[in-house]
Amino acid sequence: IWPGRMGHVLAWLGTIPFILALLVSLTAYRLQVWPFLVVIVSTYAAMIVTFIAGSHWGLSSKIPHKNAKKVMIYSNAITLFAWLGILFPSWIISWLIVLSCYWFAYLLDKTIQRHGGCDVSYVKMRLHVTSMVTAILFILIFLGRFEL
Repeated sequence: IWPGRMGHVLAWLGTIPFILALLVSLTAYRLQVWPFLVVIVSTYAAMIVTFIAGSHWGLSSKIPHKNAKKVMIYSNAITLFAWLGILFPSWIISWLIVLSCYWFAYLLDKTIQRHGGCDVSYVKMRLHVTSMVTAILFILIFLGRFEL
């Protein structure tokens, strides 16, 4: 089961690059750094959602075999879609694809929790962190569309 408080702290610390990207996008330097910021946010977001998908493999070992196989397949799909998302030429569409991967991963967390693979506090934390990342990325999309 989820390793408790340390996991929650690390998950919240994982939002720091998103917060920093938002703060940088609000400065006078945003025009100069915007292309770099897009690459950083795209790759970091895809890397983190892939990490989450990988954690599903470990969590799936705690649920019934039939459901575990589905979780493993879906977690691979999340990783592949995140990878395809960052390859997309439009950064806005790229971020929307990666964001959909975050929400699909959250739904997979809920499925794992329903089958006893993780506790409710983990799923609740994932909802809050995913919501925060989503809000930041939507703000960045809104701000960034003026940089085109």
